[in-house]
Amino acid sequence: MKKVLTTTGIAVILATAYYIYSSEDSRPEFVVAAEAETNNFLQYTYGPGKCVAKPDKKAGWSMACSYEKGKRVVQYHVYPADKAPHETGNRFYLEATNQLAVESASQSMGRFLGIGTSKFSGA
Repeated sequence: MKKVLTTTGIAVILATAYYIYSSEDSRPEFVVAAEAETNNFLQYTYGPGKCVAKPDKKAGWSMACSYEKGKRVVQYHVYPADKAPHETGNRFYLEATNQLAVESASQSMGRFLGIGTSKFSGA
């Protein structure tokens, strides 16, 4: 009986470890980098905030960066750098999906992100 409980305990620990490892690893590196680096750059313009990317059936990944307690939301599609229409020094490429994102492409530190604006109808 002791052996069964020990084996069961080990199995639970291994399953938990696998779940934690796989859930952290389920987001591509370019997405994690886009969230962190975009927020770092945009904070110079908009102040403290946060960028969160989610899977998007249409574009692969979409990201919303929220500032001023949600009053300003900057939205992008996020792609790996090799999908960029031009050379980029980042691991990711951003395409603006709202007017504030278009504006961020040329403001302050945002201009160093190489944000694409041509696909946004308001650009």
